[in-house]
Amino acid sequence: MRITSFLIALLTISLIQSCTKEEDLVGDDLVDGSFFGSTSVDTLSIATSFDLVDSASTVNRKICILGAINDPVFGKTNSNLYTQLALSESKIDFGNATFDSLVLELPYLSHYGSQDAQQNFKVYRVSEKIDTTKKYSNENYLTSTELANISFKPQTTYQDGDQAKNNKLRIRLDNALGEEILKEKPDGALKDDASFYEFLKGIAIKSENNLSSGQGGLFQFDYKKIKMKLFFTESSNKKDSIDFVTSNGTNHLLEYQHDYQNSSIANKISKTNTPNLYIQGMAGIQTVLELPHFKNFADSLTNKTVINRALMEIHVKPDTNNGLVNHTELQFLLRENENETEIYTVPLDGQKVSYDSKKGIYSIPLTRTIQQWLQKGKAEKVYLRTHSVTSIRRTILEGVTSTEEEKRVKLIIMYSEQK
Repeated sequence: MRITSFLIALLTISLIQSCTKEEDLVGDDLVDGSFFGSTSVDTLSIATSFDLVDSASTVNRKICILGAINDPVFGKTNSNLYTQLALSESKIDFGNATFDSLVLELPYLSHYGSQDAQQNFKVYRVSEKIDTTKKYSNENYLTSTELANISFKPQTTYQDGDQAKNNKLRIRLDNALGEEILKEKPDGALKDDASFYEFLKGIAIKSENNLSSGQGGLFQFDYKKIKMKLFFTESSNKKDSIDFVTSNGTNHLLEYQHDYQNSSIANKISKTNTPNLYIQGMAGIQTVLELPHFKNFADSLTNKTVINRALMEIHVKPDTNNGLVNHTELQFLLRENENETEIYTVPLDGQKVSYDSKKGIYSIPLTRTIQQWLQKGKAEKVYLRTHSVTSIRRTILEGVTSTEEEKRVKLIIMYSEQK
């Protein structure tokens, strides 16, 4: 292309753009009208698909997910937690106390899914050191002794208006572990955190997914509020308890498991131009967008063409299954190197993807990104995925072959010819 004049025009626009709050609305409304001739609008065709996210970094996250869900669209999802537990005080001395019970407490922030089905959780003792060498959602730690096996149903009503009081998963652990802790000495395993980690390397909380389609749910937790409470009776018959806690210093890892067998998208993954597109949290599904005819568009422009605005619009498809809420925030990313895994950059227009909840439309500004692609002479493949690795939502989108033509994915480009 005739780059020199084109770059001069872009530089002029950039200087003007830096003086306005509307960063995406660049063009003939911001400069002397004599600078531009007629304005044209093109809608570029888009090739779409959706595929699996390889994995996500889930080590030492502030928000943790536990639970299992059998989504009729997205299939089965499990989330498991492997974590260390630290002492709430050093050199604990139980003296001649007698053991009462050992309980794991997990207050949850939110629940996503069915409120009706019982869920099954198992707790295990971890048999290898939990550190930060394992970082990703497709990794886990070896376990040994089973410490608990319970069924749990989420609270749907609250007493005295105190939601937090009842939003709690409580798991009674095996007495043998509690009695073992109680026998430890203040100069032994109960001396400090390092000594306790040698005694109890950690615990694993796992979700079992034998749920019927449409059943189950996912829970979000504030990691630092998870604790294990040991209840005991002192020699004076006084009842007491002590906490073993999670903190910034305790390592932990989330393991995500997805099984798309028997789901409605099982045979559509990686196929192009399907009627619907999908985005799933927890390193699940991402949408892939390509511009196969971008070069033809670029070749049709002259050295006096300036891109005024480029905007991609994607409609949410209403979903009646379980009433599950779609994402309000998404990431829009470029893969830095197609031969690498999980190395992404943000397009020039930034990571902001706005969502109009009333219209059900995601709007993605691409003005500066399109300008850069014109200079390169080609468009890059882009990825639309959840904004957070601990997002528990999922979204169904209208594709380029949607039955509702006006809702099909489109990229609208407004451009002008410099006089």
